[in-house]
Amino acid sequence: MTHLRTVLAIVAVLAVSACGEPAPPPADAPAETPTETTPPSTEVPTSATTTPTALDSEGLRLVSPTGSTLLIAFGQPAKAANEALTGARGAPTQQGLNSECGAGPLVYVAWSDGLTAYFQNDAFAGWAVNATGPTTMSGIGIGSTRAEMEDVYAGVTVSETTLGQEFAAGQLYGILDGPGPQAKITAMWSGVSCNFR
Repeated sequence: MTHLRTVLAIVAVLAVSACGEPAPPPADAPAETPTETTPPSTEVPTSATTTPTALDSEGLRLVSPTGSTLLIAFGQPAKAANEALTGARGAPTQQGLNSECGAGPLVYVAWSDGLTAYFQNDAFAGWAVNATGPTTMSGIGIGSTRAEMEDVYAGVTVSETTLGQEFAAGQLYGILDGPGPQAKITAMWSGVSCNFR
């Protein structure tokens, strides 16, 4: 029951922080321990039009107009990661709690370009994309072909699973619409995900 309260508290914090107002702590929440972590939202521009997001096996990268990047790493505190992402990308179009994931309950925040960020145990845990939108820094994303991906990433493996033609490119994972070199990526993820197998 305590875990469920914690997850619901994260959903409340994410929902309110997306609106820019501080959320009061739940009445039964333990006192917060101060940390020395500087929230990344103070380090990135606040315009979604000037801060594209790149998919990365270590998290998500915010890309400045000069080409420099800021990694929002897996494991970063949920509130700081959410503030950085919403500051750069704008308010999400969906957010909530999915308690039926195989990895356990996941708080999610999703944007209209198909990107979803997942949070678990008060930390940024993973991402998924299922529409043409963000790509890796190498340009691999939804709609890229298997051949294009294999040109960029060494050791790509593809196997038939209950999800379909599933690939692994290092710590990047996804689904292709077929087995051949011209098969296109239809879904991608990294970190903790919510795939129903």
